[in-house]
Amino acid sequence: MTHDIFISHSAKDKTTADAVCARLEAAGIKCWIAPRDVLPGLDWSEAIVNAITNCRAMVLIFSSSANTSRQIKREVERAVHKGKVIIPFRIEDVEPSGALEYFISTPHWLDALTSPMEKHISRLAGTIRSLLNGFEDVSVDQESILSHRESRLASSLQKMPRSIPWTLVLTMSFTVTVLAIMAFFLVGGQEDRAAERIVVLPLEGVKYTPPEATGDSWAEIITEARRLRALGKTSEALAAFSKYEDLFGEKYPSTKRYVRTAQLFTLQCDALGLEGGAYIWECLPEGAGSKAGLAVGDIITGYGGYSVRSTKSYIESKKKMRNAKKVKIEYLRLDDAGHFQKKANMLDYGVLGIRLMDI
Repeated sequence: MTHDIFISHSAKDKTTADAVCARLEAAGIKCWIAPRDVLPGLDWSEAIVNAITNCRAMVLIFSSSANTSRQIKREVERAVHKGKVIIPFRIEDVEPSGALEYFISTPHWLDALTSPMEKHISRLAGTIRSLLNGFEDVSVDQESILSHRESRLASSLQKMPRSIPWTLVLTMSFTVTVLAIMAFFLVGGQEDRAAERIVVLPLEGVKYTPPEATGDSWAEIITEARRLRALGKTSEALAAFSKYEDLFGEKYPSTKRYVRTAQLFTLQCDALGLEGGAYIWECLPEGAGSKAGLAVGDIITGYGGYSVRSTKSYIESKKKMRNAKKVKIEYLRLDDAGHFQKKANMLDYGVLGIRLMDI
């Protein structure tokens, strides 16, 4: 029988595991948990292996007891071998050791170290719901994770804080981009046409028709997602970006890449020390932006020494640098591991031939 989540836990953490199971199932997420779901007469080990094989992801209730449990190590090893997504839910401030250190020693965790526990369990439920909503693409990233796990481990630990949910960064492969919130604009002489709220400036010679309203407009959804992120409501922000994809992803395929990038940025923005940026969703091959090294999917975070938190602030930065011949542009680019790398280039001031939107 297929289920969404396999809950791996030490017998000493049964109370917490049962609470997690109850909350997830109340949210419509099917769970498998021992001993409840071990059928009478079935060999325990066989039941565990079958359950891991048939789950979509594993939640590991991580504690000092789990850290020293041989059974937990076997379950995690099986999950990794089967290419399953593992979501560590840490309820004690301990580091993984031994075999667990190899499989889950990563800075991406869901921590539940403070009271009330219910708040953290609700966050876990929201995270898993966001994950499952885009699950069609998860397996591709997980395979990449497995093949590069050792080489990435040391550098990963230095780049990101312990508070970021690791599996989302490793697995959210909801392919990505948008047609949307946005600020479309010709980077150059059209800055003065910028609207106060949403900039809609097309590339030269390219006709653009914004997505039609659907009760919640694209601008409202992205604005709300950014607001939630600023308030530290990560799960709610991720869900808002998923809603954007649900509404516009089928009609506008580029939406998926934008959403994936936006969700990964939401998870990593604190570590990066950034609030937002201007996402490049189109970059003309022969344009100045492309020749300067910019590409679709990059997030502009600085221009001429000024911080860029949105398309509006980008336009304002361009105005301030109007008399400059050369300007420094700072941006983020995703690497193969799903981490943002900071980059910077010098380029001539002028029209870049790109379209941007808020992220």
